[in-house]
Amino acid sequence: SGTPQHSMDNDGRTELMVFKFDKDIVLDKVVLGWTYGDADLSIFRWGGGGAPTLSSQLATKTVSTLGSTWSLVGNYSVVGGTIGTTTSAYASQSLDRTVDVNSDQVSSSWWIVSAYNTAYGSISGQDSTKDYMKVLALISQNPPTTTPGGNGVPEPGSFALMGAAFAGWFMTRRRAKSAAL
Repeated sequence: SGTPQHSMDNDGRTELMVFKFDKDIVLDKVVLGWTYGDADLSIFRWGGGGAPTLSSQLATKTVSTLGSTWSLVGNYSVVGGTIGTTTSAYASQSLDRTVDVNSDQVSSSWWIVSAYNTAYGSISGQDSTKDYMKVLALISQNPPTTTPGGNGVPEPGSFALMGAAFAGWFMTRRRAKSAAL
């Protein structure tokens, strides 16, 4: 909730975060939990075939060549504000900024949230340095419907297995009762 520790930024190098979902989603909003300065950011979606091989299709990319397999969705200017009073170098801090993104409603299962860099293109009011942010949440119009460990709905085979177990228990109980008489 404060200071630039563990934040994504473009101070010296442009940093980014890669997100993978189980299915294609339409990314709608990015919630920043902490920002400093104007916190400009860029959003990309995977545009190549299949899944990206991060070691070759991301790690070896420069900002200027990232767009060859990753499609730029947009650059977004997040205007910072102030919270509290502090004498630190990061006095202009903001909490919980929600950024509307992806107005074209494109979908992908791979997304990049990046600190802004002028090589991504230019938009009025954006600079390419001193943008610090912490991503708190991604919001989708169609979030994945499955929960970790399954979807919560038993399959027909599960019902058959439970039925067989119940029948076996019933037969065992009946035999035990007959033997006792």
